[in-house]
Amino acid sequence: MTGKPLVYRQRISSTVFLRAAVFFMCMCIMLSACSKISGGQSSRAIGHSYFPGDPGYTLADGVDDTDMRIGLVGACGAHGAGDNMMQALSRELSQTYAVASYSPIACTENTSSSESVRAQVAEIDSYLERHVHVIVVHPQAATDPRCSRADKAAFARALEKVRTHRTAAILVNTSEQQAKNMGIGSEYYAALWNISVEQTTQSGSSQPGTEQRPAPAMRPLDVIRAVIDDTPHATVLRSVINKHKTE
Repeated sequence: MTGKPLVYRQRISSTVFLRAAVFFMCMCIMLSACSKISGGQSSRAIGHSYFPGDPGYTLADGVDDTDMRIGLVGACGAHGAGDNMMQALSRELSQTYAVASYSPIACTENTSSSESVRAQVAEIDSYLERHVHVIVVHPQAATDPRCSRADKAAFARALEKVRTHRTAAILVNTSEQQAKNMGIGSEYYAALWNISVEQTTQSGSSQPGTEQRPAPAMRPLDVIRAVIDDTPHATVLRSVINKHKTE
């Protein structure tokens, strides 16, 4: 008779301990989830990586310059010429150890903005097949009001596809509002990159009358490295490229 109350109390203690353990585990899970939502969002590159531990997360930190594969997608230039800005960027990156590819889109004065966008989408698909780390796009044609709604939607889907391939996309000289108007959410690009090309002499001195440019400006390869390395950065980055005279 005296043993039964003791066993009963032991069972109650075990039940209480089990419930306490389950409650503690639930609290840990909730705290972990809150930490992901609050602290994790600001500790990753915008629109590039997933949270560590999530399905599809790719840790790309520490990629050497010689291993960087960069795809440049330019817009149609005036009078059938190539994209001057993307050509300048390609030339700048060619002076580094990174591997940057750029093929001017074949276009004429009569090439429409929709045709240019379709050519850009084809370029993006080609770079995905080559497994580049970053695709830098100058979506000038897609921001043109004359570009058809269907082609703008196709352009947006192309950037979504870039994201699903865990490849970073950078939009050049494009505002956040322009990206929204094209149907491109901020989760589908790693950064907005403002690039200006300045005319300089071979000695490196600026042309007379050039305004003092604001700081800071990052070297193009530093921007690429920041995105590839998944380093937290501002949405809008800026670079200045010197365009040397050849004549």
